[in-house]
Amino acid sequence: RLSARQKLTQVAEALLGYRLNANTMFLANSGRYEFKNKGTDILLDALKILNTTSGFEQDIVVFVMIPASIYGPRLDLKNKLENGSSDILENSFLTHGLNEIGYDPIINKIQNNRFENKQSEKIKLIFVPSFLNGDDGIFNMTYYDLLIGMDLTAFPAYDEPWSYNQLESMAFRIPTITTNLTGFGNWVKSKTKGIEDGIEVIQRNDENQAEAANQIAQIINRYSKLSESLKNKAIESAQKIALSIDWELLIKNYYKAYDLALKAVNNRTELLT
Repeated sequence: RLSARQKLTQVAEALLGYRLNANTMFLANSGRYEFKNKGTDILLDALKILNTTSGFEQDIVVFVMIPASIYGPRLDLKNKLENGSSDILENSFLTHGLNEIGYDPIINKIQNNRFENKQSEKIKLIFVPSFLNGDDGIFNMTYYDLLIGMDLTAFPAYDEPWSYNQLESMAFRIPTITTNLTGFGNWVKSKTKGIEDGIEVIQRNDENQAEAANQIAQIINRYSKLSESLKNKAIESAQKIALSIDWELLIKNYYKAYDLALKAVNNRTELLT
């Protein structure tokens, strides 16, 4: 976790052009580039609410780790990381060169929501459009090696049959936010009362996008104000829930289903003969 936070801090400070406060929270959103289905759209709306909320005091760097069409790492950022220069970079939102940047939904949403990544802003957004395979040219660490450095994740999906991102986050002891429109969210909602238990499930439908964004903003705000002991409780609870559906436990159900199917086939074969 320490190595991950050091790397995340190093890249963020090089990109932003200033030092982060010691108590800065790191929040991540990741997955396939399905802007609406994955809920990245309403997460960015929630962050806009936080960024303009009077009295919100927590600095948060949000890493949107969603692979897109890129042509490689940003050379100016790469050189700054390698040489330790104090150069101010023109674009403080992107870690890699993005093809057709003018048509990119995430970049357009960042601009429409008027994020500027100023030091005075509480929310700083960093779009990482590269596969994090350990050789991306900027982080050079895998997604899982960086995930462990986060304080919170958010996956407010609109349509997901199951969704593993939340489960992976919790397995790495990172509390998360999801929705009732994911299979995992429907399964886990009876096991939690809120983010204090390691995960909070918000309600989404076709008409409540603004309400859902407000809910996410309130959850992030609430979590940021928890005491260290309550955050530790949320961390432990997140991992406990994840371990309750470990593959070694789930696979028993697959064996059972396979046995039932095999018996049915055998019975049908006996009847035909």
